[in-house]
Amino acid sequence: MAPVAAELPWLTSIESARTQAQALRRPQFYYFTGSTWCPSCTRFNREVLSTQALAQFATNRLVFLKLDFPNPEFLTSAQADQMEARMHEFHIMGFPTLVLLSPEGLELGRAIGPDFYEPADLMRWINERIGAEAEGSKGWPPGHP
Repeated sequence: MAPVAAELPWLTSIESARTQAQALRRPQFYYFTGSTWCPSCTRFNREVLSTQALAQFATNRLVFLKLDFPNPEFLTSAQADQMEARMHEFHIMGFPTLVLLSPEGLELGRAIGPDFYEPADLMRWINERIGAEAEGSKGWPPGHP
């Protein structure tokens, strides 16, 4: 049985994600994908990121940023340069890559080519990393484990 589909509130600007995370005191979930050429990205998006279970769990806990790295044949040289700079900035070595950051931008966790093909596995991964950060902070986000 296929999971019930849902859409996460994706942002596409790093600056917007950082600003929103700080304002809301929420961790940041960055998803680096190659939507036009990466079969693992397509599967991960379909089976995990686009599920109702994950949306219900994470929508009010995280700020979501999707950075798509499409086939370079379809990019201008300026776009390709910008993508390369982002890959360098975040040390992207493969796709898909997940980077979980505190509201202040400190890296809490990273998964490259994750084997999270069940929403519950990704939720557990997130909770393990957020829980460690929350213990050292004042309990963000309020009311969540």
